[in-house]
Amino acid sequence: MKTVKTYALTEKTLDKDIDKFIKDAQNGKYYYDYKYGMEGLKIIKQYFRFIQKEYDKKNYKLVKICYKKLLFFLFEASYEHDYFQYEDIIGRSKLDFEKIIINYFSCLTKLYSVEELLKEYIEYINAKKEYDFESADINDYT
Repeated sequence: MKTVKTYALTEKTLDKDIDKFIKDAQNGKYYYDYKYGMEGLKIIKQYFRFIQKEYDKKNYKLVKICYKKLLFFLFEASYEHDYFQYEDIIGRSKLDFEKIIINYFSCLTKLYSVEELLKEYIEYINAKKEYDFESADINDYT
């Protein structure tokens, strides 16, 4: 049996907690994460669980904000900065990123007009430009 440790939010809201985590990671708190029990990776997984619960509650505005912050940060952490010392933190996480990306774009389509959706999509493409994985491609959503 696998034991899953759950984390409680340390800030007032999920998006503020993610902001704090990102700032801590950028300041080196999770550098060499794999040597210290993979705490940063475990927290990322828990954030995605929290976000999924909000998605299930149809709290799309908060979900969009949190997905965007966390996804863009992970893209950055995977190719531009090495905050965790993993070669590929997204691949290492073993999360269902295809589902995460679909949920993210699903939120966007529920919240935005076509013009706003296009702007968000272009921003997404620019954020993931160096990180290439199949589920991030638009062809999966048409």
